[in-house]
Amino acid sequence: MTTIQNASRKRIGGQPTWQSNFNAKLVFVLLLVGLYLLHSSYVPPSAGFSKLDAEVAKPPPSSSSRLRSVPSTITVSEPGRTTNAKDICLNRSFQRLCSAYEEDATMEKCLQSPRSFFSDRYKGYTPSATELEARKLMTSVSALSIGAGPKKSGLCNHATIDSKTLCTDRPQLDLFFFESWLSLTHSSSRGIRVVFAEHVLEHFDPIQVERVAAAAFAMMRPGGTFRVAVPDGYKPSPNYQQYIRAGGTSSGHGQKHMVAWTVDNLCPIFASVGFDIKPRENYNFKGEFFSAKDAYKDDETIGKIKRSMLHDKRNVANYNGTVGNSMGTLRYDDLQKAEHPYTSLWFDAVKPSTCTSHMSGLGLASKEA
Repeated sequence: MTTIQNASRKRIGGQPTWQSNFNAKLVFVLLLVGLYLLHSSYVPPSAGFSKLDAEVAKPPPSSSSRLRSVPSTITVSEPGRTTNAKDICLNRSFQRLCSAYEEDATMEKCLQSPRSFFSDRYKGYTPSATELEARKLMTSVSALSIGAGPKKSGLCNHATIDSKTLCTDRPQLDLFFFESWLSLTHSSSRGIRVVFAEHVLEHFDPIQVERVAAAAFAMMRPGGTFRVAVPDGYKPSPNYQQYIRAGGTSSGHGQKHMVAWTVDNLCPIFASVGFDIKPRENYNFKGEFFSAKDAYKDDETIGKIKRSMLHDKRNVANYNGTVGNSMGTLRYDDLQKAEHPYTSLWFDAVKPSTCTSHMSGLGLASKEA
């Protein structure tokens, strides 16, 4: 009995058996294999950066393999033609306008030589009778109000300096069709001085707004101003936000609010096509109100924003009225301290005076040619 117990104790707590020796060898072999694999996959830092540089340096995919991407830079020229250096400041605007064409071949042709491309498109465009009537009025004005509504089209007094303003709606100017812009400014050799849009762009989605901004930039004279006012998505009042929300208030053509714009998501769209931004009035993301000291000095020459701190009748003391639409009623019983009942996100997008090129007056150019 003692011999059997000793033998058992020796197998369990004494010297290793053949099984434990095998396990130790297996662990050792696996360790060597792991070290080998780790060494073979190691890439020195310099080699890693070289691979990254090579990836960055790869040319962009061909037009047949890419989705609707737009090159970051374009050349405003055609083979065998003189480059128009003045058009360089319109590059970003041209990019957005050319990307509106769905066929790759058409877009590539547009990007290769935008001015020549749009001149050809303009020559083949047949304006409607309403567009032709608006074109006649445009010869005597330098300011344009867009989205004015069907009852306000024609000459108006939105912005005056040496003439009246041409108020347009969809029949007079198709904002998303650049050929319509070219037709309207057929005989406007100096370019548009002012584009005015009060509570219009909230009815458009971001891509549509970008196209409007790009078209306006291309048509405006150096130093021209695009004055924009929309409902303010940062205004603290919950009632106000409910009233202006996407899916709310319908336009004259049935297109309801698409976006609750803010200073942080609308201004960058205009800056991206080349405009310099001058904030006039708005709330920021903290709910703090800003009004520029000189916000109202250009009311007569650029246009008066009626839904602003100074001009909206609802901002007078002790105003108790309500405003209603199909989506509900705007009440003023939830305003924070010093919050005005109704204000707008309002800014001026200014075309740099150094950008001396524009696309207006192609009709005159064709006559001279």
